[in-house]
Amino acid sequence: MTLAGLKTVFTVAEWEFRRFYKLRDQLLSLALAMIGGFVGFAVQKFVERTSGPVRVAVIGRGQLPALTLPANSRVELQFRDAADEPALRDAVGRRDLDGLLIIDGPDRAELLVAREPVWDGDIRRALADARREWKLRESQIDPARLADALAPAPLEIEYHPAGRAAASRAEKIAAAAFVGLTCLGVFIGMASFFAGITGEKTLRVTEQVVAAISPQTWVDGKLVGLTAAAFGTLLTYAGALVLFLGILRLGMEFSIPWAALRPANVLAYLVLALLGLFFWNCVFAAIAVTINDPNSSTRSSLMFLPILFLAMGFPGMQTPDAPVMRALSILPGTSPTVMTARLVLTEVPWWELAVAIGLMILAILALRRLAGKVFATNILLTGKEQTWREIWRGLRQA
Repeated sequence: MTLAGLKTVFTVAEWEFRRFYKLRDQLLSLALAMIGGFVGFAVQKFVERTSGPVRVAVIGRGQLPALTLPANSRVELQFRDAADEPALRDAVGRRDLDGLLIIDGPDRAELLVAREPVWDGDIRRALADARREWKLRESQIDPARLADALAPAPLEIEYHPAGRAAASRAEKIAAAAFVGLTCLGVFIGMASFFAGITGEKTLRVTEQVVAAISPQTWVDGKLVGLTAAAFGTLLTYAGALVLFLGILRLGMEFSIPWAALRPANVLAYLVLALLGLFFWNCVFAAIAVTINDPNSSTRSSLMFLPILFLAMGFPGMQTPDAPVMRALSILPGTSPTVMTARLVLTEVPWWELAVAIGLMILAILALRRLAGKVFATNILLTGKEQTWREIWRGLRQA
C-alpha cells in the first residue's frame, strides 16, 4: 500500500472513529457510573442504619439450646411463654411483631409471619446450630472431637523448582477482565458494523465514496476506526470497573496483590484481546455488507457467530493441557479466550503463544482481503439480497 493509500485509510479510520466514539459521552458514562456507585453505596449504608430491627417472638426456648444469631443480624429475639401464643399471633397480624417462632422440638419449628421474611436466613442458621448442638449432646459426642474428625486432612502443596507456580489472584482477575472485555468489545464492534454498513447501503453518498476510494481502502479504514472506537469504549468500561472495585473496598475488606502480576502475561492478554477484536470485526464487515434489511434478513443471526467460538473452550478448562484445548488455544477465533485462560491455568510453551498470535495475524490479513472483495461486490446492491452462490460467483470475478 502506498503512502497516499495509507493516509486515506487513516482518514477513513478517523471519520469512523469520531462517528462512533464521542469522548464527552464516554466521560459522561464514566461519571454516571461513579455517581451511581457512590449513590448505591450510600443508599445501602443509609438503609442499614435507618431500618429498624426485626422483632421475632420465640415460644419453646427450652426445646433447644440457646439460639445464637450473627453479630450483624437485624433480628431481635423476644422469648415468651406458651400461654402468650394467641396474643402474639394477633400481634403478628397487626404488624406489631415481624414474626412468631414456635419451637416444638429439635425436628420441628414454625415461623408465623404476615409477609415474606427476607431475614429468615439468620433464623434458619440459628436453628440449625442449636439442633446440631442438641443432637451432639443426645449422642454424647464431644463437639471438639467431632470437629477435629471432620476437619480436612492438611495438605501442603510444594512446587518443583522446574515447574510453574500457581497463578496469583491478581493474574486470574486480570485474565478474567481481559476475556470479559474482549467479549464485550466483539459485541460493540458487531453493533457498529451492523448499524454503519447496512445503513450506508441505502445512502446516495455511498456511490460517491466508492468512486473516490477503493472498497478495500474503505474497509481498512472501517476496521481501524471502528476497532479503535470499540477499544476506547472498553477503556471506559475498564475505568468503571476500577471505580467499582474502589467503591467496593469502602464496604468490605479485601486486597488484590497487583504486584504479583507478570508483565509478560498481561502483555499477552492485551495482544490476544486486540487481535481478537480485529479478527471478528473483519468477519462482521464481510457479513454486514451482504445484508440489505437487518429486520428481515436471515443472515442477521450470523452476527452472533462469535458467541459459539468465544465460549467454545470454556467447558474444557478443567483439562487445559488436553489436545483439544491446545488446538483451540491456537486456532483463530477461539485463541483470544482459550489461550488467555490457559496462560492462567497451566504452563504454555512460548512457541504455542507465538503460533497462536501468528495464525491470528495471518487470519486477519486473509479476512481483510475477503471483506474487501465482499464489500466491493455488495456495497452498492440494494433490494433483494444475493444468495450465497451469487456472492461466491461475485468473489471469483472480483
